[in-house]
Amino acid sequence: GVQTCALPIYVTKFRWTDSMRRVLNRGDRLLRTEVGSPDFSEERLELFNRHRMQRGLEQGDGEYAPYDYQGFLVSTCCESTYELRFSLDGVLVGLSVIDLGATGISAVYTYFEPDQSKLSLGTYSVLKQIQLARTMDLKWVYLGLYVRENSHLNYKSRFLPQERYIRGEWIEFLSP
Repeated sequence: GVQTCALPIYVTKFRWTDSMRRVLNRGDRLLRTEVGSPDFSEERLELFNRHRMQRGLEQGDGEYAPYDYQGFLVSTCCESTYELRFSLDGVLVGLSVIDLGATGISAVYTYFEPDQSKLSLGTYSVLKQIQLARTMDLKWVYLGLYVRENSHLNYKSRFLPQERYIRGEWIEFLSP
């Protein structure tokens, strides 16, 4: 059947693969990363809509308007919501909205420039969240739901070890 579960990564046990180190090193060399409060801009909205459309994520609801974007990614009930912004030569190419909790980071949503696939921006953003959690002495990075059968959510299985909450219990996974 369909496997759907919550997915935290235990930061101190995280295993870096050679591929992940290459993604991180390339990104750190080419990208500027900034952390700040969530905000709205036309640049963010255009990138968000381009990401959704080109990756087939819009599910028939069309492009987001400024109001939609603000309601989804700027307005928050969490006191500690931040953006990780990734820029290439001064142009926004990726953004992750995260919530900071007492023991971990929760990934709310990440979007990026689909035409910059060589930068592996989705993977890069997760790796930067893991680094940030380590710097802040936090235990967990929560990647949200993992759905094995969903190609937009199953990439999360690469970040190991991880725990999955399945049928009422936490199970540690050491391999995908």
